[in-house]
Amino acid sequence: MHTVDTRTMDLMEGWFDEDESVHFRANFALHRDNGTADSAAVVIELEPGKALGEHIDSPEEILLVMQGTVEFRVGDEYQLGTPGTVAVVPARIPHSMRNVGTTTARVIGFFPSPKVVAEFVEPVQPLGVQTMVFGEEPSASAAD
Repeated sequence: MHTVDTRTMDLMEGWFDEDESVHFRANFALHRDNGTADSAAVVIELEPGKALGEHIDSPEEILLVMQGTVEFRVGDEYQLGTPGTVAVVPARIPHSMRNVGTTTARVIGFFPSPKVVAEFVEPVQPLGVQTMVFGEEPSASAAD
């Protein structure tokens, strides 16, 4: 069994250069590279007024608000989420979220795939990449 304490795990800081409201902390708690066979989970933190920028994910995503108040945008739809709210994001649909509350928001995203490809509308800094891949399949030589 593999467990991760999502309250204390290290989160990577990310932002968009062209949109100062996009600034988040996130990391995959579970994916193919650390023990899952058929799923993945990401932890996202947003300070008040900050957002996770628009992107699409390769698989469907289920979002669970753990703390704070966020506004989800999925396609052209907007919905508020508070602790306990669950939202569904279909695969390959543009989406984002913004902390509209006064405290740090924490959201966990669950994927029915151990590999997730996230394509952002602009490069995520400090990495400078628009496409991020989590849970790469092992190569044939690595399995030998």
